[in-house]
Amino acid sequence: MDIKIFYHQTLMVDVGGILLDGGRYMAVCPETSGISLDNWSKWDISYKYMTKDSFLYKLNEFLYRHEFSDEARYSHDRYFEVILLFDSEQERLSFKNYVIEHWDEREEYLKQIFCPHIPQLEGYVKDTFKKDYENALILKLMLKKFRKN
Repeated sequence: MDIKIFYHQTLMVDVGGILLDGGRYMAVCPETSGISLDNWSKWDISYKYMTKDSFLYKLNEFLYRHEFSDEARYSHDRYFEVILLFDSEQERLSFKNYVIEHWDEREEYLKQIFCPHIPQLEGYVKDTFKKDYENALILKLMLKKFRKN
């Protein structure tokens, strides 16, 4: 869905949004970025993220608080299980360098996560979807470790 914010007739913001949990929670679509492990232009690891100082995050939190319910809280928490939340853009850029230096530890992180059953869906490559999901959970663990260092 489109989220459009107007001031009178003037369109100020136009961002993507999604409805989760049967429409009980409306969220802003996160930013997408990626990491190239071998300095080529393609991304080896892609991820979704928001930064706490961004308009997208603040709008997302406004929508969450406006429609707060137990269902919205559950959906909000599940949504952010696979989205990286950075304190700032500088933290995000530093974290990308950290991931490049420590991605060889992926298998150790893989032992610490639980990936639910992902059914085969028409039009999707199950193994790619599973790898992206695993990578999101691994990046969340790496972000925790990055912040401790």
